[in-house]
Amino acid sequence: MKKILLILVALLLILGIASWFYGAVLLGGATKRALETFGPKVAQVEVRVGSVGISVLSGSGALKGLVIGNPQGYQSPAAIKAETIRVAVAPGSLFGKKIHVRSLVIESPEITYEGGLDGNNLTKIRDNIQSFSGGGSSKSETRLQVDEFVIRGGRIHVATAPLGGKALSVPLPEIHLTHLGDQGDGITIPELSQKVIGEVLKESLGAVAKSAGQLFKGAEDAAKNLGDEGKDLIKGIGNLFK
Repeated sequence: MKKILLILVALLLILGIASWFYGAVLLGGATKRALETFGPKVAQVEVRVGSVGISVLSGSGALKGLVIGNPQGYQSPAAIKAETIRVAVAPGSLFGKKIHVRSLVIESPEITYEGGLDGNNLTKIRDNIQSFSGGGSSKSETRLQVDEFVIRGGRIHVATAPLGGKALSVPLPEIHLTHLGDQGDGITIPELSQKVIGEVLKESLGAVAKSAGQLFKGAEDAAKNLGDEGKDLIKGIGNLFK
């Protein structure tokens, strides 16, 4: 579960801030085209954006209808969706060493985990991104100050073929964090992701555990006649929630 959430938050943060950066330079429909061109190069999956609205003077913007597709070989319509990502940035900080994000709100994000013991869609996307970036970090990595970060109305969907088409849907609680990276040099996107994940895990542990029980029951039913393979299946599903 922790790995899944890390991928979700990191992708949405990157695209949310990228939408403002491109908007400050390009504006209008060019911003949408830039994201739909740059996104697939990084993640090696389709990236669609419904619309991008940017106000350079106020430093506010919204990305709507974000859809991040699945790698080849996966059946779910999309890996990640977000109804709206709203970003408010201090315009003067955009090209500085530390970007000052006044607020970043992710509304109604949905993430779909699809796969089995031999791999899944989300780790494939993660590996694609790491391959593009070289997998390392540097002192020049973008740093942020985020005054307010909110996730609301989110859900995680788990779909595994051995469960006979059954799926698990876990709601995410509303997350509200403040004063992130307001000291010193700021905070990197991976560091911000880790803080958000910690809060999500703390708030949603009970709901996830309850829903995981339903998934385990479905896995046990599907694996009754699979012998050792069935045991491996249940163990693999359990690893999703670590």
